[in-house]
Amino acid sequence: MDILIQYQTYENGDGGQWFVEDPVSKEILAKLIYHTRADGALTLDSTVVSDVLRGKNMGKRLVNEAAALARLEQRKLVPVCPFVVALFEKLPQEYGDVQAA
Repeated sequence: MDILIQYQTYENGDGGQWFVEDPVSKEILAKLIYHTRADGALTLDSTVVSDVLRGKNMGKRLVNEAAALARLEQRKLVPVCPFVVALFEKLPQEYGDVQAA
């Protein structure tokens, strides 16, 4: 299965998600949910990866998409989800430039 990470913002504009959808069933197989703070920073609130995609580095790939958007839009990321917190602590050289102080 080709893995395509998609991105959508919520209609109310206060957040969104990066996600992977099964092309046949349309089931969400992985997602990283964020909300936008008043200062424009993105809080990375929740990461969920189904058993189908476990072991494929999917959580990190989703966080990499968030980091790429933050760099492009000159925003900061606030790790809230325990997985993201651990990833930022483990790899400060990869995410230090976009992590909110």
